Amino acid sequence: MVVGVMPGRLYEAQERRLSPSDVLVLYTDGVTEAFNASREMFGVERLIEAVRTHSALSAQG
Repeated sequence: MVVGVMPGRLYEAQERRLSPSDVLVLYTDGVTEAFNASREMFGVERLIEAVRTHSALSAQG
C-alpha cells in the first residue's frame, strides 16, 4: 500500500484482510532516513529487523 507518494498519479484501490496475528507497519522515509549520533542512517534493513524483533509484542505495550 502506497499513500500519497506522487501527486497526480493514479492508484488502484485494493482491500486486504488482516488476521489477528498479522502485523501492519506504516512508516515514512523520516524513519529510514533518520541518523543516530554516529551519523549512521537507520535504513530499511534496521527497520525490518526492529519489526521482526518486536512483532510479537502487544501494540499497547
